[in-house]
Amino acid sequence: GFHFYHTPATPVRPQVAHLAAAEQVVQRWPDQVWFPWNPLVSLYYENAYFHDEDGLYVRRVSGMPISTAHLRRHFPSDFSAIAIPETWAGGRTIPPHHQIQVVAGWVVETWDDPPAALSTRAGSP
Repeated sequence: GFHFYHTPATPVRPQVAHLAAAEQVVQRWPDQVWFPWNPLVSLYYENAYFHDEDGLYVRRVSGMPISTAHLRRHFPSDFSAIAIPETWAGGRTIPPHHQIQVVAGWVVETWDDPPAALSTRAGSP
């Protein structure tokens, strides 16, 4: 017959260590780094909520992409880095003039000049 098995209680706690470690990334690149899969990092450490990757993707595939001006308003003002957890980073080709660093369990991709469409620096078109 059918039996229910009793298992010992396992403490379940939120996995937040990587979010706490992200503070090191924010301190190293203040107002520059975008966390596309972890927007709460910027909210907690920089008091700013930036776009998340999923929201941008959904808007695009639904035929309702956002304007470049709107995109710029919701990215770091000196956007020049993207950070994703090291455990999620897969192998990919890095564009020329980009650098990769691992900081506190985060893979951070930086560049000197952001794409023109995303540049929020003063004097950008």
